[in-house]
This record gives sequence, structure tokens and C-alpha cells, in this order.
Amino acid sequence: MENQRKNVASLYDKVAPIYDDSFEAKAENHITPKLVEWYEKYGLKDGVILDIGCGTGKLKEYLGDNFTYKGIDISPQMAIEAKKRGYEVLVGPIEDLIKTFPDKSVDHITAVSCLFFLEDWPELVKEFQRVARKSIFVSLEQFRPEVTEKMRELGITVYNHSASEIESPTEVIKNTFLWIRPTTKERVEIFGDLVFKKLS
Repeated sequence: MENQRKNVASLYDKVAPIYDDSFEAKAENHITPKLVEWYEKYGLKDGVILDIGCGTGKLKEYLGDNFTYKGIDISPQMAIEAKKRGYEVLVGPIEDLIKTFPDKSVDHITAVSCLFFLEDWPELVKEFQRVARKSIFVSLEQFRPEVTEKMRELGITVYNHSASEIESPTEVIKNTFLWIRPTTKERVEIFGDLVFKKLS
């Protein structure tokens, strides 16, 4: 597990300064527009967001300034970029840091394109439901074997997680197109599930 964490942090540290232009902008991201749609549908207009795997803090550009943004990321360089957008960021393993949050201490939890690095998804679900007051939104990528193998060559294991771990979700879209891998010459489409749960 320690090597996994080190390799993920190293990968994102290297790309952090160019991530928004070279990766995010080319990924054809279909996740955050759906998040915005569901927030609008259910009247979620403000509050404290805990952005899991927050990266550069790009989520703020989708949801705007009415929210307060906290983040967790394993990459110190990504945290630097997120802080430029006004995030308060904790740096370290998500599985460990989420446990430091008191019960019902944030309004919303988002986890966009980051959970595939983490093995114990059922335990994370419990923590998300413990910490969030109003809503949880996650993307659950389902990687094909060739993508999994490419990541393994970088010393990183990726995990496919099930939406069924979240009981009584408010909205679920299964096996939908989420994004493309922006670093490959051929078009590699990533599919998976989107899950939203309104808690109050």
C-alpha cells in the first residue's frame, strides 16, 4: 500500500502544473456537468464541500463561489494548485484523512475520478456517510484490462468499484461514458457509474 501511495503521489506531482491544460482540458469530462445538473435539481446551492482527490481544485469552476471548498489529495503539488483556487487542502492518504473529520462536519462530499486508486471502497462509503450532512456524489470508473495493465506498469493498481455499496442512492447512472484518457494517441473511452445520494 505504501508503494501505491508513493507512486500515485509522484505521478500527480509531476503533472500538477500542466494538469488543467494538458489533461483536464482534453479529457472530454462528462462527470462534473452531471454533478452540476444534480446539484441544481436538488437545490444544493451552498455549504462546505469536501472534495476527495481534489486535484487542482477545478470543481470550483463548475460550482462557483457560493460553496466553501475543502480538499484531500495525496499529491502535495496538486494541493498547491488547489490552494490557488481558494481551497483548504489536507495532503495525504484519503483513507486516513477522512477519519479525522468529525461526524456530519461537511455539507457535501464529492469524489470525481479518484476512487479507483483506493482498495477498500465499502469502508470509504461508511466514512462518507458519516462525515457528510447533505449529499454525496461519486464517479466509479470501470477500467478495461488494457488500461489496468498500463497503470500497473507505472507501479499503480487501479480498482473497479460497485455502485451497489451506496444504499438507497437518489440518482444512479450505470455504465455511462465518463471521460477519455487524454495521454493516448488512440481514443480510449472510460465508462463507469455516477452515484448521487441526497442525505437531507
